[in-house]
Amino acid sequence: MALDQSDKLALVALVVSLIALCNGFVQAAQQLLSTAQGYRNCKEEIIGPWSATRHRRWIWREVSDVYFQFRYEVLYQTPEIMLLTDAGLEEQQKRRLVCFLNRVQSDPKSYRYRSIWRTLFGQRAGQTNAIESTAHSRLKTYDRKTWEQGSGPKPNTPSIDVALGSAVNWQTLVQVLHNVYTAYWPAECACSMAIGYSLQTRSSFVERRTTAAVAYRLQTWDFNPPEVVRPLALTTVGDIVVLVMRMGMTWRELQPGNARMQADGGGYNVTSSEIRGVGTVLRFGVEIQEQPLIAYIPSTDSDKMLCGILPVDTELIQKDHFELFDGQRKVPNILPILMYLSVEQSARDALIHPDLQKFIPGFAEVWRRTAFNDLIFFMAPFMPLTGCSAAYIGFRGFLSLSPTNCMTYWEARLALLYRLEQRTRNLPEDSKLVWICHAMQKFEKDFYGEFYSTTRASHADYYRTPASKPTGLPEYCNGVFQKTQRYFSELLQTKSTDHNGSLYCNLVSAHCSMAVPAALAARDRALPDHGKRRLNYSIHQERSPRLNMRDMYEIAWSYVDFVEQGKIYKDLQRQGDGHSPLSLEQAEEAWWMMVLRGMTWGFSVYICTTDHRPEGRVSIVPSYFWGNSSPVWLA
Repeated sequence: MALDQSDKLALVALVVSLIALCNGFVQAAQQLLSTAQGYRNCKEEIIGPWSATRHRRWIWREVSDVYFQFRYEVLYQTPEIMLLTDAGLEEQQKRRLVCFLNRVQSDPKSYRYRSIWRTLFGQRAGQTNAIESTAHSRLKTYDRKTWEQGSGPKPNTPSIDVALGSAVNWQTLVQVLHNVYTAYWPAECACSMAIGYSLQTRSSFVERRTTAAVAYRLQTWDFNPPEVVRPLALTTVGDIVVLVMRMGMTWRELQPGNARMQADGGGYNVTSSEIRGVGTVLRFGVEIQEQPLIAYIPSTDSDKMLCGILPVDTELIQKDHFELFDGQRKVPNILPILMYLSVEQSARDALIHPDLQKFIPGFAEVWRRTAFNDLIFFMAPFMPLTGCSAAYIGFRGFLSLSPTNCMTYWEARLALLYRLEQRTRNLPEDSKLVWICHAMQKFEKDFYGEFYSTTRASHADYYRTPASKPTGLPEYCNGVFQKTQRYFSELLQTKSTDHNGSLYCNLVSAHCSMAVPAALAARDRALPDHGKRRLNYSIHQERSPRLNMRDMYEIAWSYVDFVEQGKIYKDLQRQGDGHSPLSLEQAEEAWWMMVLRGMTWGFSVYICTTDHRPEGRVSIVPSYFWGNSSPVWLA
């Protein structure tokens, strides 16, 4: 049936109306979609795989001042970077989704999270993670056979690719932290080969380990000020201070309250700015030239030491730690430690002399260095962790550029060994002093390079030092340390004292009170000529290849003289108001056991303080930054 003219016009009008209706629907949809502010700012080109978490949420009714609004709200997720222990992770997982950056865990239920997990760690079904497989390359390793033969270490530091495809810097930071902590614990990553030694020790040491973790933090774009054009990640001042140093950077400026934070080194850099309505925002950058990272032991105690805090063995000393830097000066504040230990007044006055507050640490008198530095080795807990080959700690709390004391220089160790061999010559084999002597002799015989400091140029020159200790040394150190731990624990149970409830504190205090006059007495006896020293001390070239500190042999020798004169016993009497919980023989035995404990602690770690290159310097961080929960944002 043919259409007449009016029907055609009606059909055309209908088609035009339908087109206008569709156009109206499209315009209405565009208007509604345009209310989703920030959606394009969360796309994959900007935040990488985290874009899978963005979504629009329709708000049916939102009352404004004039009318009702119908609009979309943009929700997205970004990481909150944290430093957690195993116990801290379990506590966090009760409230939100949190995962370690190096740990193989079960995938969350949501497909979005599984996609992020696989992308973040480079894990695909049937594929190998190329970044994980080379994660250990950023930590310094050496050819073990070449090193043991003494022909010099061969650096093995291939470059590592970092995911730089996203526009936000925190995505790169997350990947770098994953690589660092994968190198600490390679056996816990599915695509990595297990390396390092297996150290059997107390479970509490494993519980104290810390690992970088990420929490999935839900945010809305509505709360972002206009200055924010890309999603920001979150962390805290206390966590980022430690993580930055673990990545090999040195803090140049650290004033988060004024939005002034700057660090560089290790191939990375961190700068800061302030955004009104947000606060301090950090930007993480990757430099072209990469450097090997220092393998700091990943534990709570090691993190404290990076922040200028001395952790102590809580089983023997009833205190958690001592804060040494208050942010006002670059010299450690040792007075709280000396007061807590009740060190004798004359020794305390000598160590906190006003001149000492002005000095450059490297030029302090040797007797001042060793008298205080000994205490750190006696009070610190055992540091190495199970399954982790990292052996470094970073600490600026010594009264010197290097940890100068009788536990670190071979001359002092040799003097102590000579004197103990003489002392035990006629003692029965079941004597504790004989066992201590045998333990020191084993250190010298089986670990020659460590005993005589021939495996590296100096304590500060850690770029030439192997990342891990020689095979068998960590296990032996752990065994010796645990025997000293049991010895002092049993001693605490059988002997009572009123000083902070700890006999061990009394012994440490007595040593410090004795060390100052003993080191002063040895100061003028050291022979300046190295050749005469070798003849005088019966040091043979084949037994020790070189000389470090000309005073240390005399200081250690003087230590033993004072101990055999009963100085430790007399100071225990002073602390007990005329009564000592130990006899003269027991006091001498306990002192030698404490010396062995400190020597063992020194053998178990490599200590980084500073060297002459700016990129190798451990930052002086005010102690109050450790654990600081003030938020900072990551661009």
